[in-house]
Amino acid sequence: MDKTIVKFDNIDISLLELVEDENELTDEAKASISRNPMVSWAKFILTDDKPNANKQRIPKEEFPNLVKSGIFMPIKMALGQIKEGHEESIPLGVITHLKDLGNQVSGIAALWKKERSDDVDLIKKMFEAGKKPQLSWEIAYSSTKVNDDGIEDLIGTSLRASTIVGMPAYEGRTPMLAIAAKDKNEEESTLEELEILKAKVTELEQTLAQKIKELEDKDTELASLKEYKDTAEKEKADASRILSIKEKFNSAGIEKPEEYFSTNREMLLKLDEASLDFMVQELVAFSNTSNASTEDKPKIPKIPAQRTGKSEVGDILKALRERK
Repeated sequence: MDKTIVKFDNIDISLLELVEDENELTDEAKASISRNPMVSWAKFILTDDKPNANKQRIPKEEFPNLVKSGIFMPIKMALGQIKEGHEESIPLGVITHLKDLGNQVSGIAALWKKERSDDVDLIKKMFEAGKKPQLSWEIAYSSTKVNDDGIEDLIGTSLRASTIVGMPAYEGRTPMLAIAAKDKNEEESTLEELEILKAKVTELEQTLAQKIKELEDKDTELASLKEYKDTAEKEKADASRILSIKEKFNSAGIEKPEEYFSTNREMLLKLDEASLDFMVQELVAFSNTSNASTEDKPKIPKIPAQRTGKSEVGDILKALRERK
């Protein structure tokens, strides 16, 4: 039977993203979205697929293992201080989301600001002083493979924890992203906009039924009927999908104008459920992070990306966050 070994490795973090939220909780299936006022949020890069300073590497083929095994595993830190290594570290919070971004694994963690209030404050003060906390993963694995360059790949991995430490080994390649303070004013619901969408869906259904009735006896118009039906059904499905996305935003307490959903309609429709949940959690946790003007906001990347031929979900989420 394969042995299981635990490795500790340091990851450089350039920024820790924290949010204080005093609004009511909104629970979503599988804890995909949380507005728990007892936590502060941290967004981070868990690892990449390149060798670190210790000549160890997590191959990208192992990323699904880390994503599956890492949910609800702890973020750790020593009490009252950041130790150089993992000694005396205890849980500071838990990892709630992990996302495979191709050559990196990105994550969101909930830090317990009540149980570890002094340590969460310590992390905030570090950023205020321009200092950069560091993270180090703790990984269990079943075997290793050493290539001709002496790089050791870890195989059969499971994530045990990610710990704030003082000694990085990834040399600045895995930064956390930004400090964010959640606006404490209660966000207004968007029920009126949801009603508008529902009315549009009803209108499409009525129009479709009427056109089908008018054309069903006209053999010469069968081709145009089919084209219209296909288009109308797609519009109906798209409208229903946008409605469900709006409801997800509304349930999470995220207020967006109708223009936002019109402008980003095609991008939103192409997101799968996991990517949408990741984006909504990110918007809940890290809202109000940007003061950039509308003219300075980045453009949303096209899906699929022109250069790689696949969706760059990380770029999309980053751009969406900065467009707020």
